[in-house]
Amino acid sequence: MLNKVKIRLLFFCALATGAILLVMTTLCLAILEKGTQEKSYLDFQNNAKSILNSIERQTVLSHIWLSQMENNYHFIFDIRDGDTPLLYTAARHTAFRDTFALARKTAQEPYHLDFENSYALSRYESFPLTMPNGSVYYVMAAVMPKNSGRISMIMLYPLAALQQQILQNRLTFGCGSAAAWLLLLVLAQVLIGNMLHPIEENRKNQSQFIASASHELRSPLAVILSALSAARVARDDERIPFLNTIQSEGERMARLVDDMLTLARSDSRSWSMDPQWTEPDTLLLEAYEKYELPAKQRNLHLEIRLPEAP
Repeated sequence: MLNKVKIRLLFFCALATGAILLVMTTLCLAILEKGTQEKSYLDFQNNAKSILNSIERQTVLSHIWLSQMENNYHFIFDIRDGDTPLLYTAARHTAFRDTFALARKTAQEPYHLDFENSYALSRYESFPLTMPNGSVYYVMAAVMPKNSGRISMIMLYPLAALQQQILQNRLTFGCGSAAAWLLLLVLAQVLIGNMLHPIEENRKNQSQFIASASHELRSPLAVILSALSAARVARDDERIPFLNTIQSEGERMARLVDDMLTLARSDSRSWSMDPQWTEPDTLLLEAYEKYELPAKQRNLHLEIRLPEAP
């Protein structure tokens, strides 16, 4: 019975703690990922704007400088003078041709950035871009007036490293939550065991009490049955002692029942004691008279010796 209760309580604790940890972990991860993505996008925008400002101030774009900017910020450039791609971008980034094309199309349609228009002032738009193969980028698209012409530029920032960091955070949080869940289960098992230990001890004490009560009730019953057997074969004038013994043992059984009821009420502190004076020789004589006949039936010899003084 108690084992079933332990299993049910442990299952409930596992379910409750698991649900709470799952909700808390999901919430913390959502907040952390949102903050990480917002910071990453803000850093991308600041770095991209810094590069655009530098390009606006320069009269000649150095391949070395462009290469340094790509390596420092992990960007990928596609720069065009009018409609002609620069040799630097055309030679190095043919693998991203489809990505640049989709980025230009996205900048033109939703964000209304016209790469064929010569604006009086520089215009730029930034946005996230997801490719059909699942690759994700931050994009900065810009059109800048330059030497009575225009320069259009697409800057890509791959988010593979950011996605790897988010995945690592999820694994870390997941492992931490699983370890915390297992630790809570161990603590719950210990606490449940400590909580149910008094109940288990009470159950054992109850079983022991029933066994002791049965033993105590068996003794007067044995005396009563022996006295009844002797009274049946005795003469009328010899039955009085046996009847007295039956009455005495019956009263003793009644006191035992009262004692058991008193013990049953003891937990609620609704019981009281009534001590009375009793002479020890009287108790000894009563025990001798009660068990003399059962002893003879079992070929046992009882002897009692009392002092002359009380």
